[in-house]
Amino acid sequence: MPGEPPARGAVFDQIAPQYDATRDPVAPEVADRLASLLRDGDGGVVLEVGVGTGRMAVPLGERGLTVAGVDRSWAMLGYARGKGLSRLMHGDAYHLPIRSASVAHVLYVHVLHLLSHPAAALREAHRVSRGEVVALFHRQRPIRTHPSASVRAPVREAFYRRLAHEGYPLDPRPSRPWRRERELLSRFPPTRLTTLSEGVRVETATERLRLVRRRALRKFIDVPAEVIEAAVDEILPQVDGWRTTFEDTVLCAQWRPAKGGTRHRAPRGGGN
Repeated sequence: MPGEPPARGAVFDQIAPQYDATRDPVAPEVADRLASLLRDGDGGVVLEVGVGTGRMAVPLGERGLTVAGVDRSWAMLGYARGKGLSRLMHGDAYHLPIRSASVAHVLYVHVLHLLSHPAAALREAHRVSRGEVVALFHRQRPIRTHPSASVRAPVREAFYRRLAHEGYPLDPRPSRPWRRERELLSRFPPTRLTTLSEGVRVETATERLRLVRRRALRKFIDVPAEVIEAAVDEILPQVDGWRTTFEDTVLCAQWRPAKGGTRHRAPRGGGN
């Protein structure tokens, strides 16, 4: 049976204290539109898989929905509980600790791209849901970079060489979660795909390095703070004023149950 590496939950335990402070809050228009879509059901509980610190569950609850959450990280669940969420469970996306057809909808918020076996997770979500399985995706498309990529690459490589020299060789390629999400939408075409928000966002290199310094990105969690500090201090003067402008879109994918009873069109994919 598929599963996630045991270390996955431990990583989120480590970044839980700084998670909310290093992530943008949920935009009100996204919460409004998502709540409206989820309200189109039998009025039962919405189960958020990968509820984390409750960054989405809390706004949905404020909009009148009853939200339960499941997560592999005990620390993340602790922060969610501290925000007043009570319907929380420690569990695995592939073996949800609830009965079949016991919730109105199942929700993933930027979680599916983290899973090693998304098809198996979606099948399990369909098992427990009477209605739709819903997932939020974040689509980003770089419009402009300053300076050009050819100038940025050597600086990035120097940063990773410094980490490797200190005994922490990491993959220098940028993590592009929206590419993984795009692949998932292609592999598992939803019944409906809705745009919840769209706009333009500018990210500076200084802002990105702030996340690295705080080890708020999973990639850097095992690098000691003093090694990160030294590498960031070395690179900061070289990247002052660097920025990337993105087209930024939040999409909502909905997979509907098959007609007739609680049987669902669960995605197939060999468990992957």
